[in-house]
Amino acid sequence: MTMAKMMMIRCEQDNEIEQRKTYHSAVQQFLDSNPSVNRSDLNRLLQLHNTAATAGFVDEVRTRWDFSGSFSFVSTVVSTIGEPRVQQLRRVDGVMLEFL
Repeated sequence: MTMAKMMMIRCEQDNEIEQRKTYHSAVQQFLDSNPSVNRSDLNRLLQLHNTAATAGFVDEVRTRWDFSGSFSFVSTVVSTIGEPRVQQLRRVDGVMLEFL
């Protein structure tokens, strides 16, 4: 696990640092271009946007809880947590689970 952790740090750390710089630079550039915008107000708006994006509300045309979204959620829960018959099926033939 330690080796895997070290590999992930080595692979991803530089990218994360670069993305962080790009983000903060973009925010500062926006504030410089719009001096009437308060930094704390912008931070609140960005936090709200982040929460909405994480929840899937940004740029989403359909609701997440329509038939297909609900079916996907239930399929994930049943196949991950399991229901006794699904767990037995998983032990017998893992491929069959793909078709449920």
